[in-house]
Amino acid sequence: MKLSELQKETAVIGPAEGENNILTLDNVTGIIAGFTELLSKKTGIDFGRLRISVGRDARRSSRTIKKAVINQLLSQGITVSDCDLCSTPAIFMTTVNDYCDGAVCITAGDAPREMNGFRFFTREGSLTEEEISEILRFAGEFDASPYCERGELESEDYMSLYCHNLREMIRNAIQAEDYRHPLKGLHITVDAGDGAGGFYDVHILKVLGADISAGKADLAILFDTEALTARVRDPEGNEYPASAIINDVSVPQAANVTSPALNDGTYLVSKLVIKLALLHKNGEPLEKAFVVEG
Repeated sequence: MKLSELQKETAVIGPAEGENNILTLDNVTGIIAGFTELLSKKTGIDFGRLRISVGRDARRSSRTIKKAVINQLLSQGITVSDCDLCSTPAIFMTTVNDYCDGAVCITAGDAPREMNGFRFFTREGSLTEEEISEILRFAGEFDASPYCERGELESEDYMSLYCHNLREMIRNAIQAEDYRHPLKGLHITVDAGDGAGGFYDVHILKVLGADISAGKADLAILFDTEALTARVRDPEGNEYPASAIINDVSVPQAANVTSPALNDGTYLVSKLVIKLALLHKNGEPLEKAFVVEG
């Protein structure tokens, strides 16, 4: 299998386990070297001054791949922020809110469990298809990085900050009498499978007072594997893309919550949660939250 065949639009995805494993140490090293080469040219920042965050999904191969990614970055003198288990939107946000010039998310989205791969980000958003092609061409010709003074490695619990920012956005928008628990009285469930959106029920909804137990709910949320998109279901079983629900609640797109440069399913869902909570707060029918454009 050629490295060029790993390109799936703006992602890199391929077998990561067994005899068909293409994401070997050498290939991962070359792919990451291709990303850093492109990032350095794109930003005008030398390797020794670059800072890159690294996050992963829960796949079995992700820990091993993450170790190879970090070792390559450090060998190039790059400062690495290890965010470990992290949703794709959250790892991207390290480039918007924080200090990171680029980000690597180790994930294969909805592909089978034996697959894995990468999404790459700068502050402008995901890399383009042309840039992914350039990275894979570089990786195919990669030999070894020149010797550099080893970069610094830092551990970062970025998901905690990301969750905090989402919770505060919801609290500020609803302004409930019980400010810390604005979702009290609402029954909201989440289905994220084994995906990155699994944090949303316990760390967002439950903390804010919602009933997250199984059963017929006021709102059911279904995240894709990376929490980049979401579908929602009303109590009657009707299902909609979260992006299709009209939300006339004014919620500033603050940089510490999300960015227009990336789809963020958790942000879209949070806007719908806000609308539902405001209807509940004002004693209005909750079905008003499920109004579809057009």
